[in-house]
Amino acid sequence: MSYLPRSSSGSSVIISSIIIKPVRFPRVWCCTHTPINQTQTAMEQLDPSKSSQVVVPHPHLLHAKISSIRMAGHSKLQIIADFDATLTKYWVNGCRGQSSHGLLQQGNPEYDVKRRELYDYYHPLEISPSIPIEEKAKLMEEWWGKTHALLIEGGLTYDAITKSVANSMITFREGVVELFEFLEVDLFFLQHFFKN
Repeated sequence: MSYLPRSSSGSSVIISSIIIKPVRFPRVWCCTHTPINQTQTAMEQLDPSKSSQVVVPHPHLLHAKISSIRMAGHSKLQIIADFDATLTKYWVNGCRGQSSHGLLQQGNPEYDVKRRELYDYYHPLEISPSIPIEEKAKLMEEWWGKTHALLIEGGLTYDAITKSVANSMITFREGVVELFEFLEVDLFFLQHFFKN
């Protein structure tokens, strides 16, 4: 589940990028409807609280966290990130990008229709601002369980998974690969863990 923060006017904020050294990393929350100006000063690029386009409610806490991360070094940094629409693009070639869960097509129209019906029911609940988080979490677990049951019942195969991935519109955001390299994510370990 992804929830976009709101600006002071109540509208959704947009996602842009921040440049650190020559590497471009994704995801800085902005409160304007335009991307961060790429001609920002070096200070604005390295310290988001100095930018007029980034909302930082407690700058002193941000500075303390940044100092702590720098002192420990990037080898001690853990990043926990949502995959869909965080590491991947929300829009791909003018179309809404797929979620990792939504890309699975079984080649079984009956079950694909049932999964679409679940999406049509649960997705509005997922994005509803009026449902409390605790209730929403239960609904999302319910959705997840029903969808997985349909995948199993419909006979999802390894071949269907590989075809779905090959035909998917999932695309990493600019800078994700460089971020993984910078953080020295052990891709060999991931490939071994996930096999393919």
